[in-house]
Amino acid sequence: MFIGREKELNQITEVIKEKKGKAKGILVWGVRRCGKSTLIKEAMKSFDGAFINMECAEVSAEKNIEMFASISAEATGMEYLTYIKDFTQLLKLLDQTGRETVVLLDEYQFLKDGYSQGNFDSFIQIALDTLSDNITIILCGSYISVMKGLAAYSAPLYGRFSLSIELQPFNYYEASSFYPSLEPRDKVAFWAVFGGLPFVLEKLVPEKGLEWNIKTLLLDKSSSVYIILTETLLKEIFKIEKAEEILRFLGNGKKRNRDIASSLNLSSSAVADECKRLYEMSVITREVPINTKDDRKKTFYSIKDNLIRFFYGYILPEVYFLNSFGADFVWEKIKDGVATFISRKFEDVTRDFISLCIRNNPTIDFYDIGTYWFDSKEENIEYDVVIKQSNGYFIISCKYLSSPLKDKLREEEKEKMKKANIPLSGIGFASVLGYESPDDILLITGEDLYSDSEIKRGRKLEKYLGKRK
Repeated sequence: MFIGREKELNQITEVIKEKKGKAKGILVWGVRRCGKSTLIKEAMKSFDGAFINMECAEVSAEKNIEMFASISAEATGMEYLTYIKDFTQLLKLLDQTGRETVVLLDEYQFLKDGYSQGNFDSFIQIALDTLSDNITIILCGSYISVMKGLAAYSAPLYGRFSLSIELQPFNYYEASSFYPSLEPRDKVAFWAVFGGLPFVLEKLVPEKGLEWNIKTLLLDKSSSVYIILTETLLKEIFKIEKAEEILRFLGNGKKRNRDIASSLNLSSSAVADECKRLYEMSVITREVPINTKDDRKKTFYSIKDNLIRFFYGYILPEVYFLNSFGADFVWEKIKDGVATFISRKFEDVTRDFISLCIRNNPTIDFYDIGTYWFDSKEENIEYDVVIKQSNGYFIISCKYLSSPLKDKLREEEKEKMKKANIPLSGIGFASVLGYESPDDILLITGEDLYSDSEIKRGRKLEKYLGKRK
């Protein structure tokens, strides 16, 4: 079952149809298992020409070209292509058929890296510059820095791509399409733990509940999700020297460079280098409070993908107990922590909801969203969801509770926020199960978070945040 990605599907289809005299190039990149190959194959379902689907391997370029020749022969029925060893010649012969042909070079970075006699990108450049518009070449890969570099100003392929797509995992709202029957509170929980990678979302059995899915997919070492996490996703990450140590430390939350360095007994510069590489791979993300954008010392790192963060925080630390006592024992150990984890990720859901609303209603008085962090003599204070406006900061308190937010607690939180030592433009709440009674302030509910009309119009935000002046 293919869900979502309508925009990307239409973009790919339109480029393939283009008739502008020259071959077309498409660049698609994103983290592993985010659905790149599936997206392209879905687009090919409406394509009547020849589709040559080549998954490059970590072998020499010559071996990859041999495989490409064999796959091309099978896809076109032109058996003699099997004996052609020259990549450029293969593409020319495919063009000479006069038939529309799409060539997908999946995990292209392996073909590129396996060529030791120069820059393989130059062969793609020649093809895009000389072949007819019957040919479309799609370069797809999961090595983010390598794939993004293909379109850089100094690269041979600069300016040659008709379309570039950075495919992201599904956000909280898109992911909910895989479990539409769940209540908002459960939708938040499933997204918090399992994230937005399609290959994981397709394995979920929502009606069996969160506990069953965690035990079956993450606390069973024979499950496909556990195997892919440990044997594919994490193995690639571990090619970075200190990656495993850094990710284990980040498993319990966001940390500053100096905290990581101190804990791992590394220099700050060494941590910065490793974190930069992990950031370029889209494994970790950087977060700078909106009130300290120019202060590098206030930069926080965290694991970007929900599932990997949950895996490091709650599964890997329990492997000994999992092996010795089983999934039920480990679940009892971690279930309270899982609830805390989900409540923290609810803040991310709230931020994403606001961002989606703003994207669809850009006239709202909004300049930035993030955390607000500062030191005082008594304590370090951090507000997790803060909107920067023209006249100050709008604080939103997030409550992932098992019942509607009580009036008493809401009033206590309101007083705390009103006393905040920051220029305050307004206050509001996000409560997944709603509120004991209404109030004349911004009150975001779980239903709002998953309301298509609310996201597309942003009426509630516009009412309380106002319009940009």
